[in-house]
Amino acid sequence: MRFDHVRIPSRYLLVDTPAYEAALNSMLALTNAVMGAVFTGVARAAYEEARTYIKTRIQGNKPLCEHQLVRRRLFDMFAKIQARRALSRAAVIAATGQSPPLIELSIAAKVFSTQNAFEVADRAVQLLGGKGLTRGCLIEKLFRDTRAALIEDGSNDILALVGARKILCDPPLDA
Repeated sequence: MRFDHVRIPSRYLLVDTPAYEAALNSMLALTNAVMGAVFTGVARAAYEEARTYIKTRIQGNKPLCEHQLVRRRLFDMFAKIQARRALSRAAVIAATGQSPPLIELSIAAKVFSTQNAFEVADRAVQLLGGKGLTRGCLIEKLFRDTRAALIEDGSNDILALVGARKILCDPPLDA
């Protein structure tokens, strides 16, 4: 749909022109920070579902959780969730309590969290085997949701380019 030569009365503006960029930056920071936090929770759900399953599923006359490679995969999932949680918290705090918000931190949280949530869900599918892709299985739904998150609210590749532009143009974050 395209509108040419349309004038809208100023009383309908949500944000005046001078405040537009600040409002846009705040919105971008907050939505990306929230996406990071949400998909930290999604990854945790996939991890917990897989952890419960491997304790009860018997393979080779012992529970899956007694196989070394299964333990290693579960621990990798755990470590990714802990790293994601820390970054997501920092992004939410910066997006809600700092002016101007640190957009690059929020973008990093969204990109990192959704990518790693997808990897954790993928591992969970692998640990559950064929059951993990069965319709109605929670892991199958989480896997689909995490895959969609890679493009929701902006493709991770494009958002990463926006974040890179911010860190190249703005002063560096304090370490």
